[in-house]
Amino acid sequence: MPVKTASERLVQVCTQFEVNATDGVVHISSTGEDSTLLLSGAIIEACSTHSSIGIHSNGDAGFINLSTTSDSTNSCIYLSASSSTLISRCEVKPNGICLAHGNPLSPGIIYMSDGNMLLSMGPSLIGSSISLKPDSITLQVGPLTSLTLTADGIVLASGVTKMALGVQGIKEELGPITRSLGLMGHSLAAAESAVDVTLLGVNAKGPTGSFAFNATGQLSALLLTESA
Repeated sequence: MPVKTASERLVQVCTQFEVNATDGVVHISSTGEDSTLLLSGAIIEACSTHSSIGIHSNGDAGFINLSTTSDSTNSCIYLSASSSTLISRCEVKPNGICLAHGNPLSPGIIYMSDGNMLLSMGPSLIGSSISLKPDSITLQVGPLTSLTLTADGIVLASGVTKMALGVQGIKEELGPITRSLGLMGHSLAAAESAVDVTLLGVNAKGPTGSFAFNATGQLSALLLTESA
């Protein structure tokens, strides 16, 4: 970086050096041609091959810039402050940003990456979270209970119980038992048994037989069957 004025000083070396100040000593290690230190009345800037720190003053405003430049996803800017009971942390990486605050064992977290944003609070077994993706929002409490919203509808789940609400109707599931309600009618199924209620009548079947009501509401003997 060229020296522009007499008030600016550029120090660029390939070995360790010391700069003695009035009230203390600053030690800076520099290795390679890409490591530089620039000192002026308004700028303090230190640069290495893949990272830089800049402190700038402009009139009555001040700026602090921390940056990394690398194709590696391991590059990170890390800020933290902690006590015996609380932590505050900020991690900035090429593939995402993470903010954390709270109990060191289960802090509240905001995480942002390409195509995903996550807000979580509390321990994993009972804690809550909100996940935002380009096509869905998921609210979750603990590992088993969740609500997901998409353009097609809403899905609620708690353990083996699940309910889906969409433009075509409602579907409920409880293990092997399912119930559906749509524009064409109502269906109930449990293992090998099922009942369908439609505009054309009622159909029921089980492991040993089946029957049907036609549109007149009468049971037709021809439709009554029994499995051998």
